[in-house]
Amino acid sequence: MAPEERDLVRAARSGDDDAFGRLVEKTQSRLVRLIRGIVRDDDEAMDLVQETYIKAHRSLDTFREGSAFGTWLHRIGVNAAIDHLRKRSAFSPASLEDAGSWEGGGEDPAGTSGRPTPDRLLEGEEAGKAIRRALESMPPEHKATILLRELEGLSYDEIAEITGAAVGTVMSRLFYVRRKLRDALREHR
Repeated sequence: MAPEERDLVRAARSGDDDAFGRLVEKTQSRLVRLIRGIVRDDDEAMDLVQETYIKAHRSLDTFREGSAFGTWLHRIGVNAAIDHLRKRSAFSPASLEDAGSWEGGGEDPAGTSGRPTPDRLLEGEEAGKAIRRALESMPPEHKATILLRELEGLSYDEIAEITGAAVGTVMSRLFYVRRKLRDALREHR
């Protein structure tokens, strides 16, 4: 953990609300993006982000300073989002285009112009639908794992710490999700 972050956590533990506010400022955009990618509803995501910060504030005494605050916070948020999806039971997949798709983010795949062609747009839209359908059928833990890896760029160890799963389980989930997404794209073409 960075010294500045450590100092903010210590100050927040001592009741300094401004210090906790600065921790929120440093982590909020990534947390919102992650939770929104999991639950796919802006209002629900904002409620869950707020719930995450409330839980984190109440649990600051349990935070281990050897860990990164953001990783600990992401774990609280991912768990809240997964619990929410289980309660909601209707699981809506993330739009990879909205979540910063790792397939080029809407650029012209051929790289021939500044804009994609209508055919490429339609093809990309259909591929996105196939990916979303594949994600719909996956458990929330698998969806969270792929978002943490591909959207947030986290390592296997960081994902394991956030999700509470073993590194081998993280690797297995990623293998399963990627295979399912490849199959969906193959069927699409």
